[in-house]
Amino acid sequence: AAREREEAEQAAREEEARRMAEQARQRIVAAEERRLEAEKQKAQIEEWEPIIRRAHHELDINEYFSGHQMDAWAKRHKPLDKLNNLMPEIVNASPLSKQISQITKFLANPNDWREKKNKKFLITEKRKFKTFFDTIEKHPLTGKQRDAILSNDNRCLTVAGAGTGKTSTVVGKVGHLLKTQWWEPNEILVLSFSSSTVV
Repeated sequence: AAREREEAEQAAREEEARRMAEQARQRIVAAEERRLEAEKQKAQIEEWEPIIRRAHHELDINEYFSGHQMDAWAKRHKPLDKLNNLMPEIVNASPLSKQISQITKFLANPNDWREKKNKKFLITEKRKFKTFFDTIEKHPLTGKQRDAILSNDNRCLTVAGAGTGKTSTVVGKVGHLLKTQWWEPNEILVLSFSSSTVV
């Protein structure tokens, strides 16, 4: 019985040693696979550098980011979805980590990213053009009018009652577009159904 117990213990020790050796081998293999994947990802970042820089530049421009711009950016830079699969340590070690971080935040939730960017833009621009907004018409423009003027989406619908400042908003919009040189005077067409508006 003692010999059988000793043989069983010896077999258990040998099995444990095999198990530990297999675990060590698996850790070495996993570490090597991770190292190879890290090298591959570093090479990918280097290869993608011009695209990453251009995509980030388009996101980083200090202007209102329209819905059209958001959709066009997402379509144009669709391959950058792969940035979400990069190892965090590879991204953090990259000289492009700031750009990659901004792009992946956009990709995670474009609408939320756009809303936050535009909110910051509106605050900054309202401060920057305060004198213009205060003096473009007889009375200073309201906050809502200023928001409508600075929101450069492809379509902007202003719904308000008579005498609430829709015309002043259009005047402010045109004035702001010209002041910031978004458009040249010959590129803007304003139509009115009232002759008193255009005097």
